[in-house]
Amino acid sequence: MKLFPPGAKPGQINTLVRILMENEGSISVSRLSKRVHQNIDGLLPVLEACTMLGIAAVSDATVTLTGQGRKLKQSNIDSFIAKGIARIEPFKTAISTLRKEGELSTMELSELLKEHGIKMYTDADVNATLLREELLKWMISYKLMKRNHKRDSWSVRQA
Repeated sequence: MKLFPPGAKPGQINTLVRILMENEGSISVSRLSKRVHQNIDGLLPVLEACTMLGIAAVSDATVTLTGQGRKLKQSNIDSFIAKGIARIEPFKTAISTLRKEGELSTMELSELLKEHGIKMYTDADVNATLLREELLKWMISYKLMKRNHKRDSWSVRQA
């Protein structure tokens, strides 16, 4: 099971889409790396995230917008990403688990995800910490979950 790449950030995806649009939907990875002032290793999680979301494809060291990616506008990219990440692990199972179970602590959610074969790290505490970081970065940014900071617990936002 492939998990959403932990190194990717929401703003990086928006930037990548903007750059691709400015370059008629295609740019070499090396040119992109120079444009965003990031080494290629640092770009890999962003490229993988864009591939998983169906925004872009990478082939022969060139990044190209997909048909779906070409339809995106800066005004609708956030809703597209929100729908996309909700279908990718660990977010997909986290959302469905919270819908069934109600509010859960990060550790409880981490343990339930592990029962489904979804873990980011073998140590339980580190795994929970990584999960918390990813949920904060993606689920809160795109308003798919709510977090109770005092209890370190999560619930699904009602649509």
